Amino acid sequence: MKILDLLEKQIETVVSPDGKYRGKFKNVSSPNDGSAGFFSRVKDDKTDPHMIVKNTIKPQYSDGYHTYIKELIERDLIDTNPHFPRVYNVKRIEDRHGYNVYKYTMEKLVRLVDLSPEMQKAVLVNNFKVNPEELEILENKYEERAIGFYIAEFLEAGAGGDVSRIKSSSLVDALKVLGVIKEENNMLSFDIHINNYMIRMTSHGPQIVLTDPFS
Repeated sequence: MKILDLLEKQIETVVSPDGKYRGKFKNVSSPNDGSAGFFSRVKDDKTDPHMIVKNTIKPQYSDGYHTYIKELIERDLIDTNPHFPRVYNVKRIEDRHGYNVYKYTMEKLVRLVDLSPEMQKAVLVNNFKVNPEELEILENKYEERAIGFYIAEFLEAGAGGDVSRIKSSSLVDALKVLGVIKEENNMLSFDIHINNYMIRMTSHGPQIVLTDPFS
């Protein structure tokens, strides 16, 4: 069954009169899931070890993440391209002041830096055109986040329209979608850095997932 079939087409609204729901997330910050952010917090889903719950905590700010997920749902892209996050449930929470925040139940992913250096290199060379000199520099001057920064530069360029260094056709397609979403939502700007993409581990190898590409 497609993920979209499981996802509520109409986002459920839950009223929380005192706004205490935000307090449960404000101090949550696990170094293993990329959860430390200005606009949201992430914690494990207690009912499923393969899932996480992401909760926005800044209702007074424009929410680029929600626009992104909403666009993916409306375009039927949640489970048709492997480079988009798989979201299984979205819940809108409204407090007595009329502020809205959102709660997302979604797949658990891993950070690139939590992979071995060899696996990080595989992610790089399987998805991007990298010349031998570049690889030699990265291998000889390896730092924990070096490959991650390099990949982020390629992704940012691809989202901006320059896909010349990208091998993966599915990744090219995903980045082109980001360009269309940005063009149709002029309040959005690209925010693709090492903490805003993650890795899905599959039987076919690691896949880059564009988790939070807009601000």
